[in-house]
Order: sequence, then C-alpha cells, then structure tokens
Amino acid sequence: WIGWAGWAVFWFALALSSLALGLLLLLIAPRAADAAYRQARHGAWESVAAGLAIFILLPILAVLALATLVGLPLGIAVLLALLPLGAIAYVTTLWVVGRALVKPPRGRVLAFLAGWAIFSALLLVPFLGILAWLVATVFGLGVLGMALWRARSPTAPPPEARAAPG
Repeated sequence: WIGWAGWAVFWFALALSSLALGLLLLLIAPRAADAAYRQARHGAWESVAAGLAIFILLPILAVLALATLVGLPLGIAVLLALLPLGAIAYVTTLWVVGRALVKPPRGRVLAFLAGWAIFSALLLVPFLGILAWLVATVFGLGVLGMALWRARSPTAPPPEARAAPG
C-alpha cells in the first residue's frame, strides 16, 4: 500500500508541476509554442533524430567538459540544466500533441490541456508511463532544438505563416 501511495504522490506532483510549467510557458512564450508546433508538424522525423542526438550527446559532452579545468564550469552548468531542459521538452510535447488534436481557432490553453490530460493518464500505467515520458522528452528536445535552429536562419517562414494576416 505504501508503494502505491508513493506512486500516487509522485504522479500527482509530476502532473501538477507539468501543468503549471506548461501554462506558464504558454503565458510567457505563446509564439514559441506555435513555432514548436510548426516544427513538429513539418519536420517530425528530423525532430526525433535531433532529440535522440541531444538526449544522448548533451550529457556526454557535459561530462567530457568536466575533465578540463576550462570546461568545468560549463560542464557543471549543462549537467544542472538537464533537468529543467527535460521538463520544458516534456511539456513542449504535451503542447504539440494537444495542438494536433485541438486545432485553431480554439485556444492554446485548451490544446495544452488536451495533451496534458493524455500524458497524465499514460503516466498512471507503470511501464507505459515511463516509456511515454521518455519518448515525449526526447521528441520535445528535438522539436525545441530544431525550432531554435530554424529561428536563427534567415529563410522564409513556412507557407502557412506567410499566408496569415499580420
């Protein structure tokens, strides 16, 4: 019984904190959420590949940086940033999945809540929940990484962004 109670407390904390983080990110960066959705929609497989690369290589590079005196502060900073980065990546996937189900003109918050509800339910299933969290985090890392990469290039926005009245 104590094991189940501990799991329930952990699930509740994870669900509540991902809800709060996702809503906060939508409040402070709504256009970044839209860019993440466009990236996931137009480049899902490249997002998966980028997410796997980031998920595997970033901790390795951080540990390698720890081996040098010059890289020590950078390695420590990157290792400390992995947990918040993973949380942001996870809620990004919740947003993307929710937006795929709840199309505009319905609001961003409703779309996020749909994705959040799906993944919160998945987290209740012991093995499936861990797998869903891992896949969501890796995919979110890729979506964020590719969206950031595309935002720095001077290329034209996707056709749907050009057609929108400004």
